[in-house]
Amino acid sequence: QKLDGLRIESSTLEDVTRALQQAKDKRSELQRKLKTLQNELRTTRLFCKEQRDRIACVHSHWFYGTTLFQPQLWLRGGCRGKIERASRKLQKAQEEDLPRIQASIQQLEIVELPEVHRQVDMKLDDFELTAGAEQEREEMEDKAISVFRSPELSNLQWERDHLAIEINDTERAADSLGATISQLETSQRSYKVGQEHLLRALEHNNKYEDLENAPIAAPSPLDVLNNPHRHLHNFSRTEIFTSDGTKIVTIHHSNNDIADTTYDPPDVFHLDENGDIISTNFPCPNNCGYLVTWHETHCCNACRRAAGLSYKNNPICHEERCEHKPLTSQPDAQLKLVNRQKLQQALVEASIQEDDAANRRYTEGRKEAKHAERILRQALASVSIFVRERHASVYSSVVNSTINQFPLGSPRGGCQCNQERKSNIQQELDVISSCLSHLQGQIVTLKELQTHLYQEAQNLKSRQEELTKRIEAEKSRILEDLRHRVFGGNVPCDLYHEHPAPSAPMEEDILRDMINCGTNIR
Repeated sequence: QKLDGLRIESSTLEDVTRALQQAKDKRSELQRKLKTLQNELRTTRLFCKEQRDRIACVHSHWFYGTTLFQPQLWLRGGCRGKIERASRKLQKAQEEDLPRIQASIQQLEIVELPEVHRQVDMKLDDFELTAGAEQEREEMEDKAISVFRSPELSNLQWERDHLAIEINDTERAADSLGATISQLETSQRSYKVGQEHLLRALEHNNKYEDLENAPIAAPSPLDVLNNPHRHLHNFSRTEIFTSDGTKIVTIHHSNNDIADTTYDPPDVFHLDENGDIISTNFPCPNNCGYLVTWHETHCCNACRRAAGLSYKNNPICHEERCEHKPLTSQPDAQLKLVNRQKLQQALVEASIQEDDAANRRYTEGRKEAKHAERILRQALASVSIFVRERHASVYSSVVNSTINQFPLGSPRGGCQCNQERKSNIQQELDVISSCLSHLQGQIVTLKELQTHLYQEAQNLKSRQEELTKRIEAEKSRILEDLRHRVFGGNVPCDLYHEHPAPSAPMEEDILRDMINCGTNIR
């Protein structure tokens, strides 16, 4: 009966808790209201002091008490009007606002708040009594059930504890898979960065090959003479006929491919009666020190055949048809040679820059690829034992797909020729493409496994809730069985509260004796 009485008392715990919270909320609201009124009272008192100080200042100050010095008061009654307005404001604050605020504060402090404090204390006492009854009931039930435990209850509790361990392991495995997936995505991003570096390295290497294998050559004098629009953007052509029947053609142009010069000299051609070139101001591209004359590109055939070799001022190396006209024989020929050398130097520097950029990008790409590979190895090693044992097939498929992601050999770094570097870059790009393809499949597989683990944990929790309900039902059956065995199954539940029997032993005493003696009444 005491157990039933405690159960009835503890059943009101939720209502008591709700009533206690409502009382506390009401107390907090009144306290906030009191604080607001106190702030308002302080502000009103400061306002009254401000108006009194204003009135006193107008009465006593030589400037603020003189209407003539304050144009803003000329149309508002002057200083007298200012005093009257301040007096009305002061009177309203003292006679209306202050009494109202003080009365509200007094009502809260003397009447409302003490009553609310008393209600909170009463609800708190009720809560403590109800919580004590609930705790005592649980202790009595746990003690009785621990002595008269049924095999069914033991099995259910063991199964629930086992489910709790399995749920914990499953959730931890799913969380660890989340960290593994994050590492794989980081590895994927590193591979993509490395791929971008290698693609840029391939572009720089191709530009370097173009500059090395097909350098930009200056147009020949004959091409400039016959087709100036193909080589010059803005040009003008002038022709001067001489007394001997020849003519001098001058082509002026305002731009060229040489960026480091401020003046580009015109192209001068001396033509005979048939239009053939007699002489030009173009220096021989072999840097022999002579001008291009009758030959299309060089000073003579010997210089053309010896392209790349310098025979400056060495007439033995020139054939008899070479006219041996020095650069000084034509104006601006030396400047043309300087501009040509600048162009060649610019091409050499561009070639060196492209070569350096290709090496730098190639090194950065290999570095990122190695970093991605390390992260990938760490991610696969971090997979929990639970996943490896419970989902061995999925784990094996993920691990086996990484065989192609760890190549046995790796291209060497350092100084390489452009062909070897191009081959190595392409090899690295192929490896990274394969790695990215496998990584995407691994990420998808692990995400599906993680979703499956979370769903499995949710199913286990549902099963755990069902077991908890069955355990509570079994506990209730055990307690009911004890009640029937003690009282023969014919004792009302409210006997302890309404009709106590002083001469008869209480049922809790009988139950306590049975528990202490360890009597198996079942």
